[in-house]
Amino acid sequence: MRENESYKYDAFISYRHTEPDKSIAEKLHRMLESFKVPKSLTRRGIKKKVGRVFRDREELPTSSNLADSINEALANSEHLIVICSPRTSQSKWVMQEIETFSKLHGQDRILALLVEGEPDESFPEPLRLKRRQVVGEDGEVREVVEEVEPLAADIRADSLGKMKKKLKVEILRLLAPILNCRFDDLRQRHRERAIKRILSLSISLSVFFLGFGSFSAWQAWQIRQKSVLLEQQVQKTLEGQSLYMANISTQLLEEGDRRTAIMVAREALPADLDNPERPYVEEAEYALSQALHVYKTDNRFLPDVALKHDNIVNFICLGFDGETAVTWARDGYLYVWDTRHGDLLNKHYTGERYPRKGSLAYADDRTIVYMADGRLTCLDLETMKANWEYDEYITRFELSSDGRSVAVINSETVALLDMGTGAVLFRHDIEDYLKGDGFVYVTSMSMDDTARYLCLGTNSGRALLFDIKKNSLLREFRVEYDEITDVAVSDGIVAVASSDFVLEATDLLSKGKGALDIFDFDGYRRIERQFDYSSISGLAFSPYDKNLLVFTESEKINVLDVSVDKLLYTFISGDNVSDYIIWDGFVISSSYDGTIRFWVMDDFGWEYFLGRVELSQGINNIMISSGVVAASYSYSDKAVLLRNLQNEDILRLSGPDDTINKCDFSPDGSMILAYTFNTGEIVVWDWETGEQKGIIETGMTITYARFTDEGRKILAAGLGGVLSVYDAGTLELLARDTYDYSVEINHISPDGLLCMVKTMDGSRIVRTNDLSLVAETDNFVFRIAQFYDRNKRVILASPHSGTTVYSTETGKELFTFPEEDIRAIAVSGKGNIISAIYPDNSIRLLDSDSFEERLVINDFDIEAQDVLFDDNGRYLFVCMDDYSLRCYETSSGKLAAELKGMSQATSRVIFDENRDILITQGENAEAIIWRWENKKKLGYLDRLIGVSPDFKTLISSQVNELLLIPFYDTRMLIEKAEKQLEGRTLSDREKADLFILE
Repeated sequence: MRENESYKYDAFISYRHTEPDKSIAEKLHRMLESFKVPKSLTRRGIKKKVGRVFRDREELPTSSNLADSINEALANSEHLIVICSPRTSQSKWVMQEIETFSKLHGQDRILALLVEGEPDESFPEPLRLKRRQVVGEDGEVREVVEEVEPLAADIRADSLGKMKKKLKVEILRLLAPILNCRFDDLRQRHRERAIKRILSLSISLSVFFLGFGSFSAWQAWQIRQKSVLLEQQVQKTLEGQSLYMANISTQLLEEGDRRTAIMVAREALPADLDNPERPYVEEAEYALSQALHVYKTDNRFLPDVALKHDNIVNFICLGFDGETAVTWARDGYLYVWDTRHGDLLNKHYTGERYPRKGSLAYADDRTIVYMADGRLTCLDLETMKANWEYDEYITRFELSSDGRSVAVINSETVALLDMGTGAVLFRHDIEDYLKGDGFVYVTSMSMDDTARYLCLGTNSGRALLFDIKKNSLLREFRVEYDEITDVAVSDGIVAVASSDFVLEATDLLSKGKGALDIFDFDGYRRIERQFDYSSISGLAFSPYDKNLLVFTESEKINVLDVSVDKLLYTFISGDNVSDYIIWDGFVISSSYDGTIRFWVMDDFGWEYFLGRVELSQGINNIMISSGVVAASYSYSDKAVLLRNLQNEDILRLSGPDDTINKCDFSPDGSMILAYTFNTGEIVVWDWETGEQKGIIETGMTITYARFTDEGRKILAAGLGGVLSVYDAGTLELLARDTYDYSVEINHISPDGLLCMVKTMDGSRIVRTNDLSLVAETDNFVFRIAQFYDRNKRVILASPHSGTTVYSTETGKELFTFPEEDIRAIAVSGKGNIISAIYPDNSIRLLDSDSFEERLVINDFDIEAQDVLFDDNGRYLFVCMDDYSLRCYETSSGKLAAELKGMSQATSRVIFDENRDILITQGENAEAIIWRWENKKKLGYLDRLIGVSPDFKTLISSQVNELLLIPFYDTRMLIEKAEKQLEGRTLSDREKADLFILE
């Protein structure tokens, strides 16, 4: 305390409430109030401890008047400590606190703590500039400004943890003026006290172990027991942390931050699987496989990198090479990003916080042009310096398609500038054209591909077309509605969109009325279209076909052929369209419901559903370049970069001309076939080499194809009841027969040797190797045929039509179930148990020989839909109405597991040889990989059509390609992750943000 002065607080901490400033302020507050002054200094008159320190979050009551309370605290504080970073000057509160304290106590008592940035950008002007009054030679008093160097401590580091560590020493620089002593005295006493503390601790430990050595030996057993319990507790805690990180990884992936999701999931798994330092949890492996997209089989663009900001992102722009992106955020900064890993390369302050879309554009991969506060700037992204600035105030600009010139307008002139130098190439006064009732202004602009013609839309119902080469107004076009929402110009044609929607005069629920007018350069109106319930905008001529005009109408995207005035396509999105891109036969659109859709402009005009992307938030704008899609979220601090993420480990086998339906392995696993549905092609490959053996053109629509006769032949079933048998070696047709009804997959025996076919007066059992007749029955009303007892018996079942067991040798009936409405039926792999779902929703297990009831399962609270046995008949799987799967032991009927998370009814269950892994396959090919021991998920595939006999390869398809996907174990996933991350791990800052503790 200074002489004759008394203060309530020794210091007032001023800081911006963002990280890391906030955490450092909290740490500093605790350290100041808990600091003990060395006795050697207190004997010299220095006070024993620091008094109270003011920090608004701790001191202010919730009901206080903020401004009055802070001013009172500043008046009662002896020193002001300012936490300085590049964000400090943006806080009006911090600036006011510095100015108020300076007026009350002067600048000598202001201390600075530098946490980030360089001093010239982090120290606010009131700290760097000192004002004083001087008397000149003429006797007049003048104020002069001098630059001073504030007293500062420096704790800058690359992580919050390192900052706090440096603070332990640098705090002495702040304490010295507060305690009114020298920094060197504090530092020396601090060092001496630390040495004494270490010596005292060492001596105490020595005495302890000397005096109580025998006692410690006596307690060794108890300590070991407690150590075991402690280790168990540590492992339990680490397991909980791994589960937490797995959940965080899943959330990050849903938000579009795939790269961070990979790092977090990798962090949740042991660093060394052979000597794990933390427990393994399946949830972490599943999260990692999902983040890596190792089982991705389609061409869909998926979020890869999230660009995170401290403020809301207005929009994103993407470089032509796709290697850099620029975002414009609400803090007024442009952020330049590396799109590969999402690293921030640089930033540039514009001062504009709310730019409209279209206020920034890439001229080339190194250069952008942007408009902020009415000023146009050409910026070099490598040097982050302006190449040139346009001096005049502008309201809009548009870059030419070749990036060599840029058009600008204001209320008085329109001009064309050279992108390289900023020199004016064309200039024309337009003030006279904007005269009219009220305030007339330019609402939109468009330049043709040659950069010769420039069209301006106004709010007076007039569109102006300028000939840049002749420096003159070429034509004026008038439309029905005053508000021109957009214009487009191309190849002698001008498109003008206008609307009658006025906020002050229209019901807010109304979309207004719109109009589209198409003129030629001579002023002739070629097309006039009215839109009664919505305004239109977003006009653009296709760069691939100049006759195609694309425009938006609320949730619609319309494509108009202006040469014949024909609306070719109307694509309807889920919500209002926020942005779109014309891309060589496609229109790619984004909407405020968070979807990105790919619309195909062919003879029909349709959405490519397999390409649809559904993001977690509404989308503000999109761009695409060099295989990268960039999207900014609406009212979010994130933008995302999407890629078509392909797994390079997948082997692709090219096959038929049409889309592959399903596949089948030969019994010895040496060959694999796949077939198409519509074109009726069967393709056969050598499994070991991947070489194609040939294609069978069946000439029919195939419902099913598989190997038969121990792999020597191929059976193909088609619509219309056609059965064909081919030689698997030569692919030649061996036999063909036609029946009255089509043959389905569930009409064939599990070993593929027999097949059930329907006729008008019954059904026939035929051999699949030569289609010869085995037996006939009088039953032709069945949906499923279940062969068992070494193919000696077959169950013909159909809901509502009865279920009967027949002899395949004589065709005679052996047993008929008394209940007609049996919902589903299955036979175990060994053929000794029949399972059926009865009308009362109970499941009964019967002896397949005597048909005596073994047990009943009736604990279902929802409807059971289907029953499946595993390959050896140990388990019965029941498919429920909610797509969940319940597993029962067939010997006891005891519930063994309940699997959830499927979005389709399960049609097949597949165990590996050791029964460690289970794969559940849905009726539409969705598949989930489970760890059978604890019934936890390990992986997910959206399309699985087969599994190799050795269980090392999962088979999928993409259009006409067969995809061979490795089955990934934990070690393979970790290797994949480390390869993609290229050595990058979570930083201390990222761990702190995600609450991940070491």
